[in-house]
Amino acid sequence: MAEASNIVIAIFTVILVFVTGYYAWQNKKMVEEMKLARKSQFIPSLKIKPTYLSLGSSFDIEISNIGLGPAKNIRGKIRLEPKGDSVSIFYPLLYPQERFALRMPFNNTKTYEDAKKFDKLILQVQFKDIINETSNQEDVFVLKELEEIKNDDYREDRISTKLGDIDYKLSSIKDSIDKIPSAINQSKFNRNSFDVGRYHTF
Repeated sequence: MAEASNIVIAIFTVILVFVTGYYAWQNKKMVEEMKLARKSQFIPSLKIKPTYLSLGSSFDIEISNIGLGPAKNIRGKIRLEPKGDSVSIFYPLLYPQERFALRMPFNNTKTYEDAKKFDKLILQVQFKDIINETSNQEDVFVLKELEEIKNDDYREDRISTKLGDIDYKLSSIKDSIDKIPSAINQSKFNRNSFDVGRYHTF
């Protein structure tokens, strides 16, 4: 009888050990998921693409932060593939939705026409996030999309120009409206002056 009781106790002990171990594993997993969720609120994400910094066909590069947190001490390289130029870059701090640009960074690829010889524009960087954890990231821009970028920038330029024209016309209309009360008052003053002069003359 005592032997049977010992066996039952041993079985329950083993079950308890497994249950305790399972709950400990679940708690650890939950803590890790919470840490990842908290960290994801501050993770930077860098993107690279060609851009236009001025009129003409120069092959300029833009790097932007589309993530949720700032990227600090950005160090790395941009390069063209296959077998294109490679350039080292550094930027101290890039906040979310901010960007910085490089004017013609490649020695042997100065124009968009030159860039058509390559397939990819690659960004490889290391940076620190807001809690000073180091991350490595790679981003690839496929250069066959160059015309799309060019057209998008051209559309943006045209829209900006049209908005500027509208703003100028609205300002002109506002100035004209603002002058109306002054013109009316001046007209009344001239008429009263004429009436007074006529009265005294008469």
